[in-house]
Amino acid sequence: CCPVCFEPRWLDGVSISAKTFWYLPIKYSIKDLWKRKDLGRYLAHDLFGRPGSIRASRGYQEKVINNPDINGDHRNIALVATTDGIPCFKHKNARGVVPCMLRTVMDEELGLNLKNCHLFALVPNYYWHIDPVTNKRVRVNRKTSFLTAATTMLADELLHLYDTGTPVTDHSMPEDSPMRVFNCKAVLLYWYKVYFFGNK
Repeated sequence: CCPVCFEPRWLDGVSISAKTFWYLPIKYSIKDLWKRKDLGRYLAHDLFGRPGSIRASRGYQEKVINNPDINGDHRNIALVATTDGIPCFKHKNARGVVPCMLRTVMDEELGLNLKNCHLFALVPNYYWHIDPVTNKRVRVNRKTSFLTAATTMLADELLHLYDTGTPVTDHSMPEDSPMRVFNCKAVLLYWYKVYFFGNK
């Protein structure tokens, strides 16, 4: 059962999961970003950061510029994660979900553009429960404060991307260049909460 709410993880024995979340691997998003010739020079982490930008911060300097695991290739990337719950429908007590998003550290205007971001997980704010009286499935809404399953998968993939990397084709380079295909590594700078749709 769940260590938080002590509800069973499976209904009807092992046939139906009480809760489902969706995880979309990061590596495919990284490959897609490097397919765009217009983004190549902005993705490279040796681009100078403007005062007050993430690239100009001490954390970026430590985790990227001065980090031998990342600075071996200027095309290795830094990521920022963000999440917050949003309602799926107009009625706020109807089904909702927590989207988990990653963006690559680029120029702020480019980095915050949603077409350059990656939705890596969707976690619903409800789970299924068997009513002891009717013996039927009922939906139980609960604020999603625990993203353990999603963050576990994220941590596993980030560890692989940091230690091993993933083969990527840099489409900003000529097709005959020996450097066109490279092993891209990634590091997570930080995770923060954002408020969607003007919610406070």
